[in-house]
Amino acid sequence: MSAAGWTTVGSGSSKKKSGGSRPAAKTAQAQKQRAQMRTAERQGKVDSARKITGGSQPKGGPGARARKIDEETADFRHAEIPTAFKVALMKARTDKKLTQAQLAQRLNIRQSVIADYESGRAIPDPALVSRMQRVLGVQLPKIVKPKKRRTPND
Repeated sequence: MSAAGWTTVGSGSSKKKSGGSRPAAKTAQAQKQRAQMRTAERQGKVDSARKITGGSQPKGGPGARARKIDEETADFRHAEIPTAFKVALMKARTDKKLTQAQLAQRLNIRQSVIADYESGRAIPDPALVSRMQRVLGVQLPKIVKPKKRRTPND
């Protein structure tokens, strides 16, 4: 024990391992095999290719996912917005001499939302349509939502 009351504690074994955990015979054998492979490659007897992804693909490989995508039959497109709505919105906005950005600012929404409605990329929210009608002072055509098809399993 030292003067300050501390004791020295070891980590268990004081013996140090030399040469790693494998026996010397196995490492020598592995080195010999690698040397033979290099010699065979130099002589052109072996055609080797390095595997880049080294087993990172899930079981079944990349083809399994691609096959699932190819077999998918669902239609992921939303319903079309009537052209009458798109034209009426653009006409009402231009009649009021408003840009898309100005209309969006009055409605507290992004300009891209107005652009999406006018191009037909998004289906307008009914509450937002009523706010647009108040701001623009016109009656916009109604957007009829398609009925959900009931399947026999429902």
